Order: sequence, then structure tokens, then C-alpha cells
Amino acid sequence: MYFEEPTGGAAPPPVSEDLPLTWSPRVTKPSTGPGLAERLQAALGSQYELGPELGRGGMGVVFLARDVTLARDVAVKAVHPELAIHSSIAQRFLAEARMIARLRHPNIVTVYTAGEADDILYFVMDRVPGESLRERLNREGKLPPDEARRAVETLRRHRVVRETGGHYQALRCA
Repeated sequence: MYFEEPTGGAAPPPVSEDLPLTWSPRVTKPSTGPGLAERLQAALGSQYELGPELGRGGMGVVFLARDVTLARDVAVKAVHPELAIHSSIAQRFLAEARMIARLRHPNIVTVYTAGEADDILYFVMDRVPGESLRERLNREGKLPPDEARRAVETLRRHRVVRETGGHYQALRCA
């Protein structure tokens, strides 16, 4: 199950001082060339084969992809190009990728890599199959009690991530 938290108007988390910014996206005007999927595939190179879109939110798009070398499915999250040109959003995205990469928990995906190319910001992470909580509730109306308890526990862990300075947009139940 996939839990998604709206970002609202919350300010981006501060970038930790002990993690120097070595990735500094260019600030340019949005491109009017190829679409996001084509540009993202070019940025990923031959390591990953980009598949269909899995989801879309206010800040970006998540695609299914195939890690060609390791023969496994992954998910690739990319920031909408019109947002990626803003340095504050780029720093927030990088901070999110770094924070997730430091965490180890069964309910938190592993981030494998992050990058920027052609004004496309992205990170590659575990692909966890399932439907969103919203989709599930729309389909079934309510959760069985044991699943509702697991959902509450996941949300409690999410709160811990936020209280430790993290800003994580999505959690999945294991």
C-alpha cells in the first residue's frame, strides 16, 4: 500500500551542513524540446530502460524502469522540468534523496542513485508494487481493522522521519 502526503505550502527542509552540495543543478529556462520521459531516458543512459509512468504529483513524476545491469525493476522519480529550474526546489529534491538514502527501514525505499542532466533532476529507488491508499479506499470504502492498524503504524514512523528533520513524501507498508 502506498501512502502519499500532500506537500501543502511547507518550506523545504534545510540541507544538512555535514552534506556538502556537490550537485548543483543549472538554473535555466524550461526546455520546449522533447518530453520529460525522453529527456529522462537520455539522462539515465543505457543503465536503465524507462517504462510507463507509475504516478504523478505536484512536484514530479515516477516512472517504472528496468536496471539493465542488475536485471531488476526500479522506480525513477523526476522533478517537473518547470520546477527543476528553481534552485530551492533542486536543493529540496537533493535533500530528500540524501535523507532517504541514509534511512534503513522495511517501510522506506532504498535510493540507488541521484543525478541531473539536461535540467532533469531524478533519483532511482526501489520499485514497490501496490496501489495508493487513496485508490484502495476508493475501491473498497474502508480498510479491514488489521490493515488500518498497519497503516497507522506506518504513519507513526512517517512522523518520526519528519521529527528527525526529514521530509519524505511517500511511504509504503511492507
